[in-house]
Order: sequence, then C-alpha cells, then structure tokens
Amino acid sequence: MTRTRWLATKLVFLALASVAVTGLFSLLLTWSASRYDQFIGDRFVALHFATRNVVPLGYAAFAFVLGTVIGLVMRRTLLAMALTLAVFTVVQLIVVPNVVRQHFMTPVTTTVAFDEDAMSRSDAFGINDHGAVILGYTMAGAWSLSEEAKVLNADGTPYTNQQAVACEKDRQAENMACIARQNLHFSYTYQPADRYWPFQWIELSMYLGVTLLLAAFGFWWIRHRSS
Repeated sequence: MTRTRWLATKLVFLALASVAVTGLFSLLLTWSASRYDQFIGDRFVALHFATRNVVPLGYAAFAFVLGTVIGLVMRRTLLAMALTLAVFTVVQLIVVPNVVRQHFMTPVTTTVAFDEDAMSRSDAFGINDHGAVILGYTMAGAWSLSEEAKVLNADGTPYTNQQAVACEKDRQAENMACIARQNLHFSYTYQPADRYWPFQWIELSMYLGVTLLLAAFGFWWIRHRSS
C-alpha cells in the first residue's frame, strides 16, 4: 500500500467514524438539554453553541485531520498529541468564540428605550457627573456584543447625575420608574436570535473547509517526503 493510499484510507474511514460518533453524542445532548435551552433562551452562549446541533461535526473532522497531519510532520507521537491538543484548544475555546464567530454576519446596532423593561434585562445601572451607563443589557435570545452602553437624552446628550436629582424618591423602585419615564435611550449592538442556525452552518462550513485544506497539505507533505 502506498503512503498516499494509506493516508486517504485513514482520513476517509477514521474521520467519518469520528464525525459519526460525535454526531451521535451531539444529537443526544441537544435532545436532553432542549428544555433547559428553551428556559435559558440564550443559545449563543459559547458552551451551548459549540455542543449542540451540527457544529460538533466540524470540530470532530478538524480535530482528527489536524492530529493526523501534525503526526505526519513531527513523527513523534506524544509530542504530536500534545501539540494537537494545544492547537485545538486555542482554536476552539479562544479564537473562534471570542474573535471569529461574532463576525460571521454584520452585527445589528439599534436604539433601545431606557425604560423599566430595559432595566429588568440588564445587570446594573450607574450614574455620575460624567454620565450614566447601563451594564449587561441582553435582548431576548440575542447574542449581546455590548457589555455597557451610555444612556443618552432624546437629543443625544449624556444623561447626568444632575438630571437624575429630580427623580430622587424615598424608594428605589419609584426612583428607577421616574428615570425610565424621561425619554432616555442607548445604543445596543447584537446578533439577532434568528441568526442561530445560519451561524451553525457557517461555522460548520468553515471547519470543514479548514479540514480539507489540512488534508490537502497532508497529501502534499507525504508525497514530498516520498520523493
């Protein structure tokens, strides 16, 4: 058996087996966690997104071919295993979820009224002499790309502590309700909830594309080393 045929056999049959096993576990997890996901309503969370539906198939193919190609190049089993784990971990846990995924489609930026509903969807609200900010606002089901946003008046000027004095009440609930009635707003950047499946298919296609490039490099390398 030639080296090229050996590599083709490894990549086709063993990679497909890896994808099939991963797909089975992904299907089981997606099914068992479906009620939880519906309750939480945030399918873009990195851990949830990467372990549900179709994207794990791309991860499995990429990881297997990556390890095979690194093994071909290095010819040191333990070192190749360690390097494969390191590269896959960096790509899977750092690069794609924190740098790449949010740019699959152009984020949407909209203006949100600063009212009681907005405050109920945020983590905190702060104000001082320089202006007010809302922290951790999240639209239902969306992937929030804005950790904090400046709260502005209707004319676009910052809402300041001096303006909030008129809403100082005895009870915090009355205070916040008064602020919410002052026609304030803030900008919010996010990926809409209906982009979940397009993101799944885009990421799967991306990983499969990189996998094919790695496989092509592996064939080139084994032919180069054979000559």
